[in-house]
Amino acid sequence: MRRIASPAVILGLILNAIALGPAALAASHDARVARVVRHPDPLDRRIRIWSVPTRHSGPFSITTGPDGNLWFTEQYASKIGRVTTSGQFAEFAIPTLDSSPYGIVTGPDQALWFTETSSGKVGRLSKAT
Repeated sequence: MRRIASPAVILGLILNAIALGPAALAASHDARVARVVRHPDPLDRRIRIWSVPTRHSGPFSITTGPDGNLWFTEQYASKIGRVTTSGQFAEFAIPTLDSSPYGIVTGPDQALWFTETSSGKVGRLSKAT
């Protein structure tokens, strides 16, 4: 049996979520240092690490959105973040103060659904939002 080691583990990053990204790339992030990681590109085998614009935002869960971008929760900043495969970021503030967004998924309605742990709510982000 062949043993496979994750390059992100080798780099010493703490990973807590992973999602299948565009072009069959895996994506994960490090909640401790607020970085988003794109796993090795099948063509060049390099790991891309991008810093989230809001420092100490605590990115936690990540999913591929209907637009093909990677969307993630920023638990300590009460935001939803988006990063393109080229590393361009956008952040969206959640109206609920100190909501602690945690999980995020793309729903069958093509909207992003997320949990607000501190408020006990479920939020929805769509193109019309």
